[in-house]
Amino acid sequence: MTEGFDKSNGHFHYSLIHGNDSTSLSILEQKISQKIDNDNIISSEFGPVIGTHVGPNVIGLAYYSL
Repeated sequence: MTEGFDKSNGHFHYSLIHGNDSTSLSILEQKISQKIDNDNIISSEFGPVIGTHVGPNVIGLAYYSL
């Protein structure tokens, strides 16, 4: 997952989100933290509207560089 990141472009910010699966989200967060030195990880839950469409036990990852 982290092989394609060009770390020279700046500091990465991450958003991790889950639908009733905080365990998998924690595992993903640990893996990202081991590979990339970054404090800017925000974790949250899907709301009811998005959760209705994606279902339970789903996790998502978004990132961007400044």
